[in-house]
Amino acid sequence: AVLVVVAIAGVVVTQTLPGPVNAPQPASAAAELHQLSTVVSSLPADTLAPGQYVYTDSVSSGPPAHPGNAPYNVQFDSTRQFWVAPDGSGKGIFTASNVTFPTPQDQAEWVAQGSPDIAAEFTRTSTFGPGNYGPMQVDEFTLPTDQAQLSSVIAGLVTSATHAQPGTANFTTEEFGYIGQLLQETAAPPDVRAALLTLAGNIPGITLVGPTTGPEGVVGVGISTPLTPAPSGGGYSEELIFDPTTGTLAAVEQWLTD
Repeated sequence: AVLVVVAIAGVVVTQTLPGPVNAPQPASAAAELHQLSTVVSSLPADTLAPGQYVYTDSVSSGPPAHPGNAPYNVQFDSTRQFWVAPDGSGKGIFTASNVTFPTPQDQAEWVAQGSPDIAAEFTRTSTFGPGNYGPMQVDEFTLPTDQAQLSSVIAGLVTSATHAQPGTANFTTEEFGYIGQLLQETAAPPDVRAALLTLAGNIPGITLVGPTTGPEGVVGVGISTPLTPAPSGGGYSEELIFDPTTGTLAAVEQWLTD
């Protein structure tokens, strides 16, 4: 039987704005992340017994897009659920919900195409064998806590996953986002999460947004990357919103500007 021992809920939203976002407060993002690291390091570690799995889930919502080659746009929430065993094997379930159409024309075109079940098209289940470790494919229980070693490991993982090169503005944004994914999509033990938060605090250019309300009414402390030129034009930044009482990553907001 599957026994759920850890649950991490996250909300990811991509939004497009016409101008500057994330006006920082004078306080230091590094100091806030250090405080969050201290909070997390005091938490008890979870131990998996035989037959137990780490469970994580996240909900994301993006801008309207064409499903496949369809001649209409839709928007929906995506939920990802993962169960991962200590050996890295497990199962993932992907579901879509709250399907909407940005314009009446999009809905009319959907009807003209036979009203296909959008949610069903984006619902699937996957299984993976030992050594895979779910969405991030990283064994979070073996990540080093030494800052120099952790920085080297994360740099290699970011470069492999995104092809961004260390020292570039794009790498800064990708590294911050990758650390956010590790905090959201895995159940890393407290000492590893604390080390990841400290590492995030050393990323140049990040700013403290301060108390903020994110998607789904999530309330926490926001920390953001600077605006980075996006491939399609405009700018891109990513904001991580943390629960200051537990150090948990509660939400992620990705911002696109014209």
